[in-house]
Amino acid sequence: MLLASAHKACGNRGELGDENQTLVMRVIQLYVAPLPSQEGSSADVRSLDCVLDAIGMPLSVRTRIDNTRPIDGQLSDSWNTITARGRTQPAMVSR
Repeated sequence: MLLASAHKACGNRGELGDENQTLVMRVIQLYVAPLPSQEGSSADVRSLDCVLDAIGMPLSVRTRIDNTRPIDGQLSDSWNTITARGRTQPAMVSR
């Protein structure tokens, strides 16, 4: 219920599934305008921050996930009954 409430409160960005037990948010940070194929296909950083605040992610977990480098692969951490996973991919933008 917590993920579903956060999902709704933060603009329904991302993909809610597994009977509201999973929320997947893909955030693309671009330093140029998005390509037409990327518009609307991902959450923005504000939506992600909104969800993380709504589910009560501790600063220690957020910092660990935020500082994930491509070489680290996927990192995960847990608090209460929630597990968060994060990974970073190198930006590849072509025009």
